[in-house]
Amino acid sequence: CRRIEQHLGIDATTPRPKPPTAGAEQFWRYNDDFLVCRFPDPLKGKKIRPLLWNGSAWVWKHHAKPRPLYWARRKAAAPVLIAEGEKAADAAAILFPDHAVCTWPGGTSNVQHADWHPLLGRTVTVWPDADEVGRKAADQLARILLGLRCTVQVVNPSEKLPQGWDLADGLAEGMTPGQAAGTVAKFA
Repeated sequence: CRRIEQHLGIDATTPRPKPPTAGAEQFWRYNDDFLVCRFPDPLKGKKIRPLLWNGSAWVWKHHAKPRPLYWARRKAAAPVLIAEGEKAADAAAILFPDHAVCTWPGGTSNVQHADWHPLLGRTVTVWPDADEVGRKAADQLARILLGLRCTVQVVNPSEKLPQGWDLADGLAEGMTPGQAAGTVAKFA
């Protein structure tokens, strides 16, 4: 293997440079080669940018399809909760300590581009944001997961919630793990 690396001009002993995340409010590591960064945007509130290691440099580009999942918590035999977005997935990991928790990169218009095969045959709850695009993405995701022989339930956030409300908002508002579990239990 070392001979191949030398032939290709790769020095495996030189560590890869740190990803250029300066200025990001937050970033989420999907794997060693792919991150998603959140930057403040004065007009839109946030700007989400994918960051990929292409083998020789970090580039602002999406991972090839199918894209990996972001795991806020991985548990092999646990039920899975899928939140819409990395920030909501991190909140879900706190609110659902007995679940594996994940999300996909690229937002609601990219559900079909993620690699959902790691969830084959699992019990899955999908928790979308409280808006129409979130509900549509959750329905699309449920169809994909049913095709993977998953047992699927979809939480339908209340129409009374503010547009775009998600589990990160719930956690910030003081939602407890018990309250979150009670919401999911309604849909079981």
